[in-house]
Amino acid sequence: MLKAGSVRIRIITNIKKEKKERTKFWDAVEKGEKIKSRHPELVLTPKTFSKVFSPERIRLIFTIRNEKIHSISGLAKELERPFESVDRDIKYLEGLGLIKLRKKEKAKIPIVERRFNFIL
Repeated sequence: MLKAGSVRIRIITNIKKEKKERTKFWDAVEKGEKIKSRHPELVLTPKTFSKVFSPERIRLIFTIRNEKIHSISGLAKELERPFESVDRDIKYLEGLGLIKLRKKEKAKIPIVERRFNFIL
């Protein structure tokens, strides 16, 4: 069961079928029909899922969630990874809405979005 305000991650294997379902959805919207309320979703193919949630990115999310992180450079040191790699992963995950950056003085502090209920 999803908590209010959470986002569901859905993996699809048939993009053509998904496009057809989305066409039905938009047709219903256009006709003014009542639409079932859906939780916000992040829809991924298996290939995209494995790219988004690579072992290094899962470790990054886990570390942000469970450690006191004060900056991206501090996170890179904690993970023993190059700053550039960690920064690139943070920007990628931020673009997907999985992580947000909070600015504190000159530092950018990565935070896992609470609406994603990762069980790590």
